[in-house]
Amino acid sequence: MSTLPSRIIPQRRGDKSAHQFFLMDLEECQRFVGLVETELELSHSQAAERAFRNADHAYRAIVRFLAEAEHTQSQDEIEQKLSEVAARLDDLRLKLGLHDSSEWTE
Repeated sequence: MSTLPSRIIPQRRGDKSAHQFFLMDLEECQRFVGLVETELELSHSQAAERAFRNADHAYRAIVRFLAEAEHTQSQDEIEQKLSEVAARLDDLRLKLGLHDSSEWTE
C-alpha cells in the first residue's frame, strides 16, 4: 500500500523537492496502474482490484496534497500527468466494474 499520507510535503514556493516529491509519487501511482493492467491481462481480477485500490489511493493522496501545496511553476506539469493517470484509472474502473472508492473498506 502507498505510504503517501505519512510523507511531509515541502511548502516553500518553487521548492524543487516539492516537485520531486510529486513526480516520485506519480511514478508510484503509474506503477500501480501498470500492475492493474498486467493483472487484468492475466485474468487475475482480485489482484487487479487490489492494485487498483492502491493506485486510486495514491492518486487521491497526490490530488489532496497538491491542493494543499503552494502553487509552483511545475504544478501545471504535475496536474497534466495527474489528468492522464485519472483517465487511465477511470478506464480501469470500468473494466473492473467498480463504481466508487467510497464503497471500499480498509
